[in-house]
Amino acid sequence: MTLFQRQQSEDLNLQKAQENLENASRIPFSSSIVRGALVKDVNIITNGTVIVPTTLGRPWQGFIIVNQVQDIGNVDYVVNNTTKKVNNKNVIALKGVGSLIGRAKFSFWFF
Repeated sequence: MTLFQRQQSEDLNLQKAQENLENASRIPFSSSIVRGALVKDVNIITNGTVIVPTTLGRPWQGFIIVNQVQDIGNVDYVVNNTTKKVNNKNVIALKGVGSLIGRAKFSFWFF
């Protein structure tokens, strides 16, 4: 998705319509969920912790699981702690949990 770009015109009605459209098109771009980042194929194992870079360049506000593939058993995760920096990059620590030994691959949308 790209921002609206005005076309040059001397027609005042067209100029006003373009101004209204430009203002309306800015709203989706101001939402932090739209300005997110996809992180694919994060492998999580039961009782293991994985450090995931959010790739946002800023602290994350939340995330959505966009894909989950169970390889072995049934694995879920818990957030170990809040955002921290590792090598000057924002990361999140996720710990695999489950009643059995398992492995899964997750993809996240960070915002």
